[in-house]
Amino acid sequence: MKILPYLEISSRIMTLLSDSKDKVIIVSPYVNISDWIKMKRVLQNTIEKGTQIDFYKRSNTTCDISFLKTLGVNVFEIENLHAKIYLNEKYGIVSSQNLHHYSDEKSIDIGYVTENEEERKELLDFITNNISVNVRNNFKNKIEELQSVDFKNTIVFSKKEIDLLFRDSKNRYSKNKFNSNSLSEYVYSTDLFPFADVMMYGRLEIRISRSRKDIKEIVKEIENINFSLKTNFTIAEFSKQKPLHYVYFIPPKSSTFYQVKEDYFSIIDEIRFNKKLMNKKPSQVL
Repeated sequence: MKILPYLEISSRIMTLLSDSKDKVIIVSPYVNISDWIKMKRVLQNTIEKGTQIDFYKRSNTTCDISFLKTLGVNVFEIENLHAKIYLNEKYGIVSSQNLHHYSDEKSIDIGYVTENEEERKELLDFITNNISVNVRNNFKNKIEELQSVDFKNTIVFSKKEIDLLFRDSKNRYSKNKFNSNSLSEYVYSTDLFPFADVMMYGRLEIRISRSRKDIKEIVKEIENINFSLKTNFTIAEFSKQKPLHYVYFIPPKSSTFYQVKEDYFSIIDEIRFNKKLMNKKPSQVL
């Protein structure tokens, strides 16, 4: 890692946000940006370009996070949190500085930036194993294999909700293609992942061609992802219907549309953040 001049730490954190594409992780026990206009603008621009921001703060603190919530930042509270980490898909910063305007103006802090993917991966592993694990809502990634499918007791979205899901999907993933049928029953994409199509309605379906020889590897990699979700999903797979192998993310029927929509995006983002999966060849070229 390379040490950063302490007067540049805040600007390098803003650059990290600006450089991101799909996801940023911020670990800052204390946060106060209510008067930090430049940081607020950078955070807003980051969200508006479709980047997911996961923000981990210390619980039982009097921090104003209203602006973050308004933006749609995923805020999680962790007991005894003291680490400060800023991470995107390319590099990360470890610092003594919180995302706090006072720290920017008054504190003498130290910060290091990663210089290669191995160092970035070490930070991601630390976050996964020691921080995000504490806010996973007891979400178990074990994928159940179904012998038959019956979705009569699952959540049903209205036409208006599907239309909203369609609009927000296009806005969040502006470089990808989405379709919806004339009755607004679902949202569908063929290019969110290279290895499968995606359908979203009362459940999220990952549709993998059964012609692939790496289906088990794909399913196992999905199972190993540490999803941080607001809803306790059931994950299941179904392989008895040609020509597709299905992986289902099924929310409980008691869930609200807005909870499920944000979790659908979190699932997609976590999978897109996985380089092993995103480096898979498309089915048609296997």
